[in-house]
Amino acid sequence: MIIPMKMTPPKSRELFPITPLVRRVQGLILQAFDVSDLQAQVYAAELVGLAEGWGGPEKAARLDWSYRIKKDLGEKLRWRSESVLAAC
Repeated sequence: MIIPMKMTPPKSRELFPITPLVRRVQGLILQAFDVSDLQAQVYAAELVGLAEGWGGPEKAARLDWSYRIKKDLGEKLRWRSESVLAAC
């Protein structure tokens, strides 16, 4: 299954595959932020795709994704709760 990178008109969409790592990152995003499953999947696919481009799939799999999503998405998305935000 392939999903769009960003919620944009169909002509300009970039595609990333949905891998087990994308699913794992999607779950972390859902735990931290108040977003839909689809939004979390799109953000996860984009972040994982970038990480794999920088260092390959093996290096991407070893990243601290909890830290990465909070750093990259913390100012863009609404936090699920104040306790999640305070834990950062």
